[in-house]
Amino acid sequence: MVKILVVDDTPADRKIISRFLKKEGFDNIIFAETGAQGLGKVKEESPDLIILDTILPDQLGFDVCRSIRKIPHAGKAKIIMATGKIDAVDAVKAKDAGADDYCVKTADCKPLIDSVRKNTEYFGSGKDKALLDKTDFFPKDESDLKQRLREMEAKIKRQEWGLRKTEEGIRTLYSELEKKNEQLKKLDKLKSDFISTVSHELRTPLAIIRESVSQVLEGITGPVTQEQNELLSLCIEDADRLSRIIDNLLDISKIEAGKVELRKEEFDLAEAVKKVSAGFSKKIKGRNIILKLDLSSDKIIVYADKDKVIQVFNNLIGNALKFTERGEVIIEVRDEEESILCSVEDSGIGISEEDIPKVFDKFQQFGRVPGPGSKGTGLGLSIVKGIIELHKGRIDVESRLGKGTKFVFALPKKTDNRRQKTDDGRQKIENRK
Repeated sequence: MVKILVVDDTPADRKIISRFLKKEGFDNIIFAETGAQGLGKVKEESPDLIILDTILPDQLGFDVCRSIRKIPHAGKAKIIMATGKIDAVDAVKAKDAGADDYCVKTADCKPLIDSVRKNTEYFGSGKDKALLDKTDFFPKDESDLKQRLREMEAKIKRQEWGLRKTEEGIRTLYSELEKKNEQLKKLDKLKSDFISTVSHELRTPLAIIRESVSQVLEGITGPVTQEQNELLSLCIEDADRLSRIIDNLLDISKIEAGKVELRKEEFDLAEAVKKVSAGFSKKIKGRNIILKLDLSSDKIIVYADKDKVIQVFNNLIGNALKFTERGEVIIEVRDEEESILCSVEDSGIGISEEDIPKVFDKFQQFGRVPGPGSKGTGLGLSIVKGIIELHKGRIDVESRLGKGTKFVFALPKKTDNRRQKTDDGRQKIENRK
């Protein structure tokens, strides 16, 4: 019975390899987790075939392979070097180290099992011929020249074999990655569809519940006590919060699915921002926060979806106030030459440098501490980015931990061009003749 030694430091890989080997009828399997353990097993157990990982905790698999070849009674053992990392694919190096074969580790173990079959079919048929190590630069005679040519030919064949194996390994790994990416795309679509469906299903019953509680709170169904009034008010607040969460989930689902239709129009952005700012000014009354509005002129005409732009400002200002205990929040709108430049800046807790690349990712919340306080879904900034990009714009963030955060984005200016609806309902601009 063929005895197989598996030298691999990853428990999951050892388990998978063992399972597939046993399916092939190889039951005599021993394991080692490090290079040192592997060498010890080779000396103690004299395995017939060794599956050796290229990267081990204590040393490289290539070095272990060379050490195995130096053990006298291990000369007949077949060595298959395997890797699951694309940056570790090096069949030439494996061959030079003394390996008989080289392959990549995949989920189905097919390349490895094929190699095991090949190397156990003719097991014990003979030893590899050692090439002579010549140190003289010029051949001594014709016989020496022929020998060197044979060595060069063997080396070239080994290099060709190594390159072929490396190419096969990389192709296999990329194929595996493509399969995994397709699976992830399908799962992401299922998740988005699920969120959208559940959100739609929750919307109607939530509206009914809120309206019913509102009628009781207003005394339509009869008088309520002070304690009942307080409890019902909490119900209304939580229903409104849940409604906002559902709206956010639906918004991000539509943006990702490309189902958002922009209803663009020319409107006065300065006036719209003033109204948004006024709404927040009432909410922060009594807090140590100043809300400043900096407009380049009293009237700034922009061509965009008014409701969506107001949503962007609501999200950014609300986010700024959420993480600013004291200081100021500055809303700036400037009429530039080619666009309307907007920004919302706060003096709050800021965002760490390592978290900045993740700011616009879904379900990300920074600066949130356990317990009571401001809560959200972590979707607000993702929605903001999606809306800005639908307007063919870009949003950037600048932040320093403990110093504050600034979001900057641009919107298209008023234009003298004629707008026409395209077949998919989006706005198209054509130059006037």
